[in-house]
Amino acid sequence: MAVVGPVPDYCFWDGYEYVGWYGNAYYYWDPGRVWIVCDPVRVQRVNVWIATHPNWRITAIPRHAP
Repeated sequence: MAVVGPVPDYCFWDGYEYVGWYGNAYYYWDPGRVWIVCDPVRVQRVNVWIATHPNWRITAIPRHAP
């Protein structure tokens, strides 16, 4: 069962889905239209994406965009 987390203030498109962050955790926008805590596979993908997009926080959009 997925854990639904808090609503991130901002999110970004990582090439696969919208991802947001809150505190020290990443959340993804589920097709059910809720934010769910990223599993380890998603966290790894996000970390790789962030490493190649150093300005990712500047380009993040408000969470209501997806």
